[in-house]
Amino acid sequence: MQIYTVFGILLYLFTIKVASIATATFYSALLIQRCMDLDSDIKTYPGIGNRAFRKKGRLIVHIQFSLPFILQCRKGITSPM
Repeated sequence: MQIYTVFGILLYLFTIKVASIATATFYSALLIQRCMDLDSDIKTYPGIGNRAFRKKGRLIVHIQFSLPFILQCRKGITSPM
């Protein structure tokens, strides 16, 4: 009986975690949509960074999105076969 209780509590906590992530994603999407509706020139995430924080914001967002791809390519090139 106790194992079912522990399992139920853990499952409940996991459900709350997933629901909170889904809620945050939903509201982030609404915010991005509103930002893109205000300015029709915005087509990319760096464009949103540029609108919010000018040139420095655009650069930061561009680096955040590009760096993982660059590191993966580097890892693929340098890894032994």
